[in-house]
Amino acid sequence: MIALLVNPDNEMAEVHIRITQEAARAKNIELVVLKATTEAEIEAAFAQLHADALFVFPNPFFWSRRASLVALAAGHAVPAIYDNRGWVAAGG
Repeated sequence: MIALLVNPDNEMAEVHIRITQEAARAKNIELVVLKATTEAEIEAAFAQLHADALFVFPNPFFWSRRASLVALAAGHAVPAIYDNRGWVAAGG
């Protein structure tokens, strides 16, 4: 199972959710969509995270909290995929 973390306030979120769901279906991969717009919602998403991997959809809100997201992914021992190498500099 792969989890997709998105900010539903992003105007492209629903489009990217649909595209990612279609790709996952085509590869017979279970996808769970986690939505977060606040720090509390990010923490709640990780609390319910039971995935083999996590993709963090690009968003300024998530970017501004990249250190926290990287730490949460590491703390939950879930490999995460990010959109650029700035996340790697934050430890991801």
